[in-house]
Amino acid sequence: MRPFFRLHFCVVVFGLLLPLSGALAQSEAPALDHVRVLVHDIAAAQGAFHALGFEMRRPEASVYQEGSAHNSAPLQDGTYLELIGVADRDKLLKSRPWIVDFLEHSQGAHSVGVIVTSAQAVADRLQSRKIDAPLFKLAASQPGAKPILLITPKLASLPEGTIFFVEYPWQRSSGTSRTQFVQPNTALGTIAVWILVKDLEAASKDVEILGFQPGRLLDFKALGARGREFQTGNGSLLLLEPTSPNKPAADFSRERGAGVMGVTLAVGELGKAKSMIEEKTHKELPPYDGVYGRSFLVPAEVANGVWIEMTQK
Repeated sequence: MRPFFRLHFCVVVFGLLLPLSGALAQSEAPALDHVRVLVHDIAAAQGAFHALGFEMRRPEASVYQEGSAHNSAPLQDGTYLELIGVADRDKLLKSRPWIVDFLEHSQGAHSVGVIVTSAQAVADRLQSRKIDAPLFKLAASQPGAKPILLITPKLASLPEGTIFFVEYPWQRSSGTSRTQFVQPNTALGTIAVWILVKDLEAASKDVEILGFQPGRLLDFKALGARGREFQTGNGSLLLLEPTSPNKPAADFSRERGAGVMGVTLAVGELGKAKSMIEEKTHKELPPYDGVYGRSFLVPAEVANGVWIEMTQK
């Protein structure tokens, strides 16, 4: 198999800020960072992801001052899946009520973070285009540590909070991980994050407003959906619209309406990942030729509401 880092899409020179302020240097191109997965019980979710072959970054979840509990499954390309639960409901209702609101009705993938070098610059430029893009300071789990900066633009055709931009107080770049984690299921990195929308054309225009460049139109047969890729520096945002009433995309639409449905992850050994997950979940996961290569699909019911496609190119 070719080295994983060749699996990524070509780095785009004209990224997030091109429509706002001109071309970016290649190293500054915005990149996929992580997917938030909101869960009812973070301890149980850690166990479920362990059964899928994911090792968490920490033995126990970290509790943030805002009242949320966090842990993550890091991948070799520097992206990660972040589990978020409720540690103190009263605090969260004051600081980030959307977490509580979401978990009152569902659990699963909620939003995708795109890493940028300056959150304030992104907020200023988006607001100069009359886009509501508030800046939020996320207090770290350790008192006195610098906050993480988040920008969450509000657009008409995308579910609120679906795409956000993140700036870390430490130096971090796309394509590299601060620690090289080797996941037991051989997961290497994030190829695409799927966002189910009600109107593909209208949502595509909103994503273009954010500065992402449109790519291929795709037929995602395993989900029963058509989609449009938008490239980042290390993968894709994939907007999806259901096309078949009896497939997972339509089921997701009926249950949640719209939002982040799941992810496509690159794996080093598809057979090993498949066998491991089938043994632990007692489910047969038939392989198929997917949008990104030979794949199998992990259903949301065994992954706390998030669909996971594993692919070997």
